[in-house]
Amino acid sequence: MVIFSGCHSLTSGAKRDDFDPINASKKGVNAGNSARQTDPAKCILEVRLISIDASRWNQRAATELWRSVDETVIDAEVRSTWNRNGFRVGQIQSQEEVQTDFEMLTEHQNILDDFFADAGVDATQLSNRKPIIMDNGRRYEHPVGPPRPGSDVYLFRKNIGPPEARTLSGGQCLFAFRADGDLDSGTVRLRIAPEIQYGRVKQHVTPSDTGMRIDHRRQSWPLSGMAINWTAGLGQSLLITPEAPTTETSIPLEESVQLVDRMLGRVDAQRRSSWWAMLIKVRQVPQQ
Repeated sequence: MVIFSGCHSLTSGAKRDDFDPINASKKGVNAGNSARQTDPAKCILEVRLISIDASRWNQRAATELWRSVDETVIDAEVRSTWNRNGFRVGQIQSQEEVQTDFEMLTEHQNILDDFFADAGVDATQLSNRKPIIMDNGRRYEHPVGPPRPGSDVYLFRKNIGPPEARTLSGGQCLFAFRADGDLDSGTVRLRIAPEIQYGRVKQHVTPSDTGMRIDHRRQSWPLSGMAINWTAGLGQSLLITPEAPTTETSIPLEESVQLVDRMLGRVDAQRRSSWWAMLIKVRQVPQQ
């Protein structure tokens, strides 16, 4: 079981199988913000990655897990783009059933007990789990792995037109979050957008009315058509997993490595394959 959250950068020379999400999360923008963690005007998310052995992830396991998840909360066209790139995404309807399914997939009992605990837990009680504490309208990044060494081909399949392939150096997949609170309804509007950052860190100068802002960042490839707009209430959770593998034996070369393989797939030092499943929970909605 692994937990990490926040916005941070990772050393470009890091090896994929050496990624330590718990230690990496300590470099997040929320580090040192404990004094602000109970501010009721902020949205608080908890993000968790669960590692699933690839040998356990099959059609039967996926069917059992996804029967407790509502995919229709995601816009149909956006959801189709996620599906075409090898993902499934939806809102969890039964926490108990999802927890039971993950216990069977990982052979770890009570693996999500704390994650599915009451949503109203004070943020200071989550400090060891590094929640994402969000100001309205501000962008937060959550990587799902370190930059990959060398260059790789990334294939993005759109709903219309041919797939787009790019060869990227040091590619790093991440999710960008932005929150807009709705104080009247007690919900929060979340924008969740996957993207790929790559190349060397460069200096960018942005003019403004008060002067110039200097940023140091890598190039980014936003994956157009995959941005999710999710209106969520306190305690609601979103689930993102890969599609279960099919029994097809003939796959065209250009489709042999899907975007999901780069984003949620991983191989450890012993060459064992596994998948990340991502869960996103709303721990606090902005209040007046």
